[in-house]
Amino acid sequence: MTRIFPAAESTSATKTVLRIGIALVLVAGVAACSRNPLATPLPLNLADIPKIQPQLDRLTAEERELVLGYLNRSKGDVLPAKFADPDAPLTARTFAEAIKLQREFNASQSVDDARMDLLRAARETGMEPLRKALSVELLKREILTADQVTGREPRQGQALNYTPTLVTTWRLRNASGGHHHPRLRIGHRAHTG
Repeated sequence: MTRIFPAAESTSATKTVLRIGIALVLVAGVAACSRNPLATPLPLNLADIPKIQPQLDRLTAEERELVLGYLNRSKGDVLPAKFADPDAPLTARTFAEAIKLQREFNASQSVDDARMDLLRAARETGMEPLRKALSVELLKREILTADQVTGREPRQGQALNYTPTLVTTWRLRNASGGHHHPRLRIGHRAHTG
């Protein structure tokens, strides 16, 4: 009678061969991932960029620029998708994800830049008649105390107001007729830090 099942030793040998096969597949998978620079994990700290330089060097110039652009924009931060800005998520964990997100960000930024250029052009077109009619010249700028700007004299029992205030003096001229206002003074509180 022939046996359908191998002997106990054969089963053990089969299990060993199967384990070795699985180990080889895992090693090959890890090796393939390590050869694929797109699977490289992003550093969590920008100071660690030199550690991933060999993988960056294996990317195309465009991909390298996209990964570095993403890293500079994210500062190494990684957010869970539910907390990320839907318009500019910082959720990438690998080079491939960073490249995809940075491409989307760049496309969105291009649309915003084009819109801003149109608004700037429209504003400049609207300002042109005013520029032809009016000439503005900055005569003086200085920082004075708030009391000096208001002309308030110190009095006994009153607190002094030493808040720094930027004062600018402008000359406005009617460019079409030559008439001008002698001076226009504008005061702004200066921000001191």
